[in-house]
Amino acid sequence: DDICIQHDTANTFNTANLSTTIGWGLILHKEGYSPNQLLYFRFAWHNQSGVASDTTTKAAILAGTGNAATYGWGPFSATVGPVSSYPDAALPSAPLDPTITTRSGSFIGDWSDPASGNKSLDDVCIQWATDAGFTTGGGLVIGLGKCNHREGYDPGKTYYFRYAWHNQSQQTSNATTLAAIIAAGYPTDTGWGAFTATLGPVTSSVTTLPLTRQGSGADPTTSDIPAGDIALWHDSTGYHLWTNDSGTMRQL
Repeated sequence: DDICIQHDTANTFNTANLSTTIGWGLILHKEGYSPNQLLYFRFAWHNQSGVASDTTTKAAILAGTGNAATYGWGPFSATVGPVSSYPDAALPSAPLDPTITTRSGSFIGDWSDPASGNKSLDDVCIQWATDAGFTTGGGLVIGLGKCNHREGYDPGKTYYFRYAWHNQSQQTSNATTLAAIIAAGYPTDTGWGAFTATLGPVTSSVTTLPLTRQGSGADPTTSDIPAGDIALWHDSTGYHLWTNDSGTMRQL
């Protein structure tokens, strides 16, 4: 004549997020709206036998509802879960269409959203190294948010690259991606998908600035620097690079 429904964020059913409810009557179905959760569930029936309740179920109901639950409560089911109510219930697949190009000493990375696990994307991982095994001479960055393009200036270098997406699925991260993230000094986290295939090696060019003149004093004007030129200018705060960008003076 009743059922107990218990859910928690851990399969030990003892955290501060534990919920225990009874009083549903004789039902075989129940729904509840609780977005962005990863929960474990278990259930127990009640009848009118008058037999002493299962001790585990009794203790859980007493602690969770205050009801003594002395008679009639049977044992809990096996634990069900974890069950996700996040927009994505699985890790993101690897970024699609990954590329790495160079321009004027900069590396330019682009990638597309993954084919799956793409409803709650919120971060991307970029890793680069001087070897295809990603063990030396590079770096790794996360915390970029949901983006599909990134540039970095590092002239005269040769690197391999790979990318990985993060979503809010709360699923255990891909082992390779997580190991790389932890090795770079970031904390462990759920939701990281697999890396793309290795890109590269790609070499950035060595650039030189076309300094055509220099000066000092007040900020330069278009009469000091011809259009398209760059100048080294000194003022009371130090040295600065200025350019005449099609008639607009910009400090670099």
